[in-house]
Amino acid sequence: MNRFAITAARELGLPNILLDGLSWFWKSRPVEYDRADHQIRYTLPWKAVEGVSLASPIDIEQRIPPKQTVDALININGFITPFHKQSHDVYLAFIDQLAQNVAQTYPRVLVTGNQYAITKLQAQASDSYQLAALSKAAYLGHVEAARVVILNGGSNSFNEALALHTDILFSLPSNQSQYELIREVAQQTHSLAEELCPALSLIPNHAELSKHKTEDIAIDFLTSKLSTSLQSTDSMHSLTATNPLSTECANCVSLYSSAERCLHATQQTIETIYTLVQKNR
Repeated sequence: MNRFAITAARELGLPNILLDGLSWFWKSRPVEYDRADHQIRYTLPWKAVEGVSLASPIDIEQRIPPKQTVDALININGFITPFHKQSHDVYLAFIDQLAQNVAQTYPRVLVTGNQYAITKLQAQASDSYQLAALSKAAYLGHVEAARVVILNGGSNSFNEALALHTDILFSLPSNQSQYELIREVAQQTHSLAEELCPALSLIPNHAELSKHKTEDIAIDFLTSKLSTSLQSTDSMHSLTATNPLSTECANCVSLYSSAERCLHATQQTIETIYTLVQKNR
């Protein structure tokens, strides 16, 4: 994704391949990207681009079936997001409330995420749900086995759940790209974002998230609003939608089928990269 490297490669006559990990999220895509010899875009499965190789940065083959399945898996994805500052940890207070809320419907609830998040949650978590930092293979095994996976809008975890045909609920986005994904899914399923993600009601004027120029500012805005809302017990009664996205939902069938096409395209892309590298050795 280094536009300067593309320019340098072109000037030096070197073959080059662009791997654009934010293809679907760009508001203004760098013009240099179109000068690459070959483009590969990580994208949402239904966003086809003519003449461009599409891929999703997921691999669902390497998964370990869990010894004990859970009914609901809540994923706080991202290595450090949304924890750029200590004040952002209020998001974990929300996750704790969410997990307790979900446990009223689903008997066995597991919350997983990066080690920082899990350690923080262990200090405040109730005994109504489990906590674990899982390996990727173990996580995918749980996704496949769970009745429902509850996501905050990360594109990788969303594509993985689609590819594994698991029912999906949304918790609350923790950054701009997650918020935009939920809006994209709402558009694809002919729904309102608030219908798919009722917890957005905790963020008054949440559309402002799209307007901030940097991720840090957007997360400051989100966590500030969230902190205020969490002080009101009335705001915590409904944190997830009643009906998850599923293969049984008429408006969702295209989402799940497009994920399968994207996985196929990913394999083709890997073969394309291998061929290009071998050709230019």
